[in-house]
Amino acid sequence: MRHFHRRMDANPASHKPARCWFVVGCSCLLLPFLLMAVGPSPGFGPEAQGSELSEYAIKAAYLYNFAKFVEWPSDTFADKNAPLTIAVVGNDPFGPLLDQCLNGKNINNRPFVVQRVKWPADLRKFQIVFIGSSEERRIPKITESLQGAPVLTVSETELVTRSKCVINFVVEAQKVRFEVDIDSAEQARLKISSKLLMLARVFKDGRLQGKG
Repeated sequence: MRHFHRRMDANPASHKPARCWFVVGCSCLLLPFLLMAVGPSPGFGPEAQGSELSEYAIKAAYLYNFAKFVEWPSDTFADKNAPLTIAVVGNDPFGPLLDQCLNGKNINNRPFVVQRVKWPADLRKFQIVFIGSSEERRIPKITESLQGAPVLTVSETELVTRSKCVINFVVEAQKVRFEVDIDSAEQARLKISSKLLMLARVFKDGRLQGKG
């Protein structure tokens, strides 16, 4: 049984994957890190197995790897077999890419469940909430509704400290990078692996840590 909730869209053409190509940014170590997540799923042919991937293929692979390197509180899941759930809030920029990336994968034997939701919605039941650019103006209300909940919020705004999300994607010089706000992670009771932080631009108390 497949553990995905696929979106039924009246106009699939409006959600085509990005046509431009983006080079992985933070480290040469990230290429196998991302390609391992993408794997041989349909839609990732030989042309995607080089040093370039589309923006949202990279972001989908990142979401998978975020799940691998983030630890949720022990009381987050109902039982040891409960799935790890991801919500895509608002307009879905991934199309089929996120489902393809997560197809057949699991974290600690927990399968992934992906849902597309509209705000307002109960987001506290999810482990990862991706807030796309279409919802940028609603981010303050969304993060406020999640205060104290063990939810990994992921945005794609100008700066993670503005969004108050735990992780934020930024694209600079056609490179996808990500930022981590330690304060937001602590408020959500999430433990982020040092391996992930090594690849991130880390903020603490609103200030960039290290060289970034």
